[in-house]
Amino acid sequence: MGTKSKILDLLPIGYIYHSIDENGRLKLESINRASETLTGICLRGDGLADYQSYLNQLIPENEEKPDIANLIEDCGRSSIRFYNSITSRWLRMEMDVDEKGFGLLMTLTDITLEMTENSRLKKSKEDAEAASRAKSEFLSNMSHEIRTPLNGVIGFSELLVGTKLSGIQRKYMENIHVSAKSLMDLINNILDFSKIEAGKLELFPEEVDLFQVLDTVVEIVRFNAHKKDLELILNIAPDLPFSVKADELRLRQVLINLISNAIKFTEIGEVELQVKLLEIDKPNSIAKFRFLVRDTGVGVSEIDKQKLFKAFSQVDNSASRRYGGSGLGLVISNMLLQKMNSKIRMDSHPGRGSRFFFDLALELVNPEPLPVLNLKGLKKVLVVDDHPVTRSVIVEMLNYHNVKVSQSEDGVDAIRMVSEEHDNDLIIVDYQMPYINGLDVIRKIMDMSSKNSAQQTFILLCSSSDDFTVFEQDEKLNIYEKLIKPVKPDEFYRVLSKIDELLTNKSSAYIKFPHSVKKNIYSLDSVTILLAEDDDINMLLTAEVVLQLFPKATLVKAYNGNRAVELYNEKNPDLILMDLNMPGLGGLEATRDIRNLERLNGKQIPIIALTAKVQDDTLTDCREAGMDAYVTKPIDLDKLSKLLMKHMPALKFNEVHSPIVDKISQNHHFNRDLLMEKIGGRIATYDRLIEAAKVSIPGYLQRIKNSIDHGRYDEAADVAHSLKGAAATLCLPELEKMAMRFEKRKHRTDELLKTFEDMILEWKSIEEML
Repeated sequence: MGTKSKILDLLPIGYIYHSIDENGRLKLESINRASETLTGICLRGDGLADYQSYLNQLIPENEEKPDIANLIEDCGRSSIRFYNSITSRWLRMEMDVDEKGFGLLMTLTDITLEMTENSRLKKSKEDAEAASRAKSEFLSNMSHEIRTPLNGVIGFSELLVGTKLSGIQRKYMENIHVSAKSLMDLINNILDFSKIEAGKLELFPEEVDLFQVLDTVVEIVRFNAHKKDLELILNIAPDLPFSVKADELRLRQVLINLISNAIKFTEIGEVELQVKLLEIDKPNSIAKFRFLVRDTGVGVSEIDKQKLFKAFSQVDNSASRRYGGSGLGLVISNMLLQKMNSKIRMDSHPGRGSRFFFDLALELVNPEPLPVLNLKGLKKVLVVDDHPVTRSVIVEMLNYHNVKVSQSEDGVDAIRMVSEEHDNDLIIVDYQMPYINGLDVIRKIMDMSSKNSAQQTFILLCSSSDDFTVFEQDEKLNIYEKLIKPVKPDEFYRVLSKIDELLTNKSSAYIKFPHSVKKNIYSLDSVTILLAEDDDINMLLTAEVVLQLFPKATLVKAYNGNRAVELYNEKNPDLILMDLNMPGLGGLEATRDIRNLERLNGKQIPIIALTAKVQDDTLTDCREAGMDAYVTKPIDLDKLSKLLMKHMPALKFNEVHSPIVDKISQNHHFNRDLLMEKIGGRIATYDRLIEAAKVSIPGYLQRIKNSIDHGRYDEAADVAHSLKGAAATLCLPELEKMAMRFEKRKHRTDELLKTFEDMILEWKSIEEML
């Protein structure tokens, strides 16, 4: 054996070399042991037919085999991978004809380990994806179970606000309602964590009032600050452009998280939310805002700062035990801001507090700030507050409206100033001050004012708390208005305007702001509204809600998308309320058809989607179809009213007081009082709804039974979905839950049949009540 052959036999890869003569004939020149060891086949003969036969034995039948003749002709290359069942190995075969066509080289490499590892990695990836899907399904189911009772808290707290309550009770209920809605938002946002990681979360910027967003944020966190006796400060630059496009839900989530963390880690002092304008590009309608949360809390060291933005991480283990929380909120907030092309930055030192801030470029809807109030009667104001930052915020708001301001940092000094100066139109007094509290200051001031009856002075009381005893003093002390700190700009300006009006008109009597529920009743007689809804019960209730806003409106009803398009052409409506899920042509398709028709007539009317649930993909579909907005079913009158104010600005409306419901009962089977509240107490409407229910609900149940009998479980689940919507509309909470459970368990036959039996029994119980 020659030296070359010995060397080739030492190679771990198979080596076979053929020479090629001028006629294209092959001659075997070299072959090593590894080629036979790896393949289990010995190459016999050296001709082209022998070579092709060798490949046919080696490579499985279902695999494509190299064409040797073509390779030689083209001086080409070939590389394939295949499993050799003879030796139970994965092999990579590479064949190469040199560029002059003088030789053909084949190499065989054992890639069994590589393929095994790839298979393991693929299996791991599939397992991870399956686990992720299972986690998402679990989170979705869990969130639904949380949402169900939370919806009750939100709904009934909203209804309680409309009942006869004292001022402090109303404030408590409003706080419950706002906090419950915030909790609902947070539940939804926690579920978005996996979406953010997967890059699937989308932002939905819409026109928002920045002042209103910030008001809502501080209202949600205010109670926790008060419990720790912290001063919560809302410091908004008065000249801030307020009408912007932003994803309100995401922005609010970030701010609530930052402020909540600040409150959590602050024992003494203050927490401030500061918003200011950094720069504005009016030609391009873009402005950059800085949102800053400052606290006087424990602070963070340089080493611990690195842990802050890691999921489920705290600066140390004791922080989790003492303050609670997983550390996930800050991570989610930063990930959301990254989607907005921003990030959280911080400046913090142990024992000296922290500053968390981010800069956000937002599209401007209106580049102008709030207009300066034209105050004619309100000339001079005294601000009494021991907290310098809070006092400076109030002073800045007053200066913006060209009001002359005096300041006092305690009650004793304020009493002295009032005794020396009798020309204050308004005195703003903080309740919690050293030496002498705000109520005692007001008593003393009122005593002095009674001796100088020529000057009418209005009193505002500010307090960080909702303490009942504090606010029950307003009648005795003739306090004009009570403001909960932090003082909100829009609320403050409203009070200033009213006081200025009274001073200008020289009114001698205080006018209290009413607390009864208000509704916007649109007064345009010629409004035509198209309702597209396939369910009789939902159609009836939607019509009643619309008539509460448009008592003289002409209602046009369509029970499917095709009819909606026809009626659009025939009736020329001013507004369309469009259900998304209808037989035949759905709401999205009908909207697209209507928008195409509008391109011909040059007119675009508002189209508002009616949907039972709101998901990111649902909202995206609505926007892409050309819908202007959406409301969830059952329709919330206040939300619909606000949407109409936005999308139908030409309509004029008047604020009127609705009758207050004295009693709202909660019945898990049939909540009659809640239904009556929805329809404005109309007995005739109630009777029509009940009669419709007696026909529709048994019809749904019969259709479900027919589908089950024929094994069409998906079809049965679709009918259950419609039943769920009807039950929600009719305020049948237990039946609604059962229909929802049925819809989710369509692939679990035993549970499905049991749930259907429960629905039958539940309807029989409801029928007895009706």
